[in-house]
Amino acid sequence: MAVNSVQFILPQNLQNLRPGITLSEGSQVFVRVLSDSADGKALVSLMGNKVTVQSQEPLTQGQAFPAAVHLRSDGSIELTKLASPAPQATEFNGQMHGMEALYALLASEGFVPDAISARIFQFMYQSGIKINSSIMQKARAIASRFPGKEEKAAEIAALLLEEGIDPSDSAIQALMDMFGGQHNPQNSKEQQNQQESGDNRGESELGFLEKLYGRSIPDKAGLLTYLNQVSRGRHHWIFLPFEWDVPVQEKEENSPQDTEKASADGMIRLLIDTEEHKLKKIQINCQTDVTNYFFVLYYNSISNEKEVRFFTLPPLLPSAVKAEELRLGGFFSSGMSDNKPVTVTYSDSAYFDGLCVTNEAPLIIQEKI
Repeated sequence: MAVNSVQFILPQNLQNLRPGITLSEGSQVFVRVLSDSADGKALVSLMGNKVTVQSQEPLTQGQAFPAAVHLRSDGSIELTKLASPAPQATEFNGQMHGMEALYALLASEGFVPDAISARIFQFMYQSGIKINSSIMQKARAIASRFPGKEEKAAEIAALLLEEGIDPSDSAIQALMDMFGGQHNPQNSKEQQNQQESGDNRGESELGFLEKLYGRSIPDKAGLLTYLNQVSRGRHHWIFLPFEWDVPVQEKEENSPQDTEKASADGMIRLLIDTEEHKLKKIQINCQTDVTNYFFVLYYNSISNEKEVRFFTLPPLLPSAVKAEELRLGGFFSSGMSDNKPVTVTYSDSAYFDGLCVTNEAPLIIQEKI
């Protein structure tokens, strides 16, 4: 529903605002007001360009809103301010909802509004890191060197840049292999055989992760250990890979040698507030031969409330979701020291396929890039 409109003429050709960005009839853009309006004129940011607009209503600094584009025959552009699409949505004065809002925000700041830019922004947003346009630009440029894997490479590059670690291609590839590898029980057996038959290194040569997990880990171990220890900002991620042999069947009672095992592996991710020395979030992915599991635990230190979201691939049958939520809720509650109820929700928002960005769209965007 239209509310009002502003009119202005861009200082350059419409199709050459920024590389990869065009403005066309009927499209929608995100407008951010940079200065209060005087005599009906105000300075705004539009797709990375600063332009002066003539407005039919007073505009205030910091105001932001989505608008529909109308190309007029005299060469001017009319922007029709749009109202919220649903009653429960916020008015767009600096706060927007969902991925559409994120793409609009990225476009307004001059970034290509695509999945790569969105992944970098989400990593910073979900990690509690201050949005840094320089890091976003560098991470995106680095990601272009990994065709077909740009999103994962961009997220990893952003993490390394934020921690002050050189985002070399070899480092990014090593971490992509570690975080993005598919479960393969044969690989675990081969590594175990290699360790038993050919690993003759002394104890002093073993790295931290090798001591912790009792198996040989390639050169990636040193990088991961360093990444876990280095922290420049307030919020810091720690990554702990794991392997798990799960007993699945016993052919005869009290006969351990007949126990069959299924292997699982994954990564535990811990987001820590280094100033308050508190754990903010835990993410776990666990892969088996049959199912991939994703868990995200949120902890509110003020209200002392805990929430767990989980997802599976393949997805659960709709008829099984409620029972699984209740079962896990009881399991997690009994395992907590305070024995308080834990809310458990089955949702695809817990899914992640890269470093630590979940499939959760940002609810409120207030950061300025």
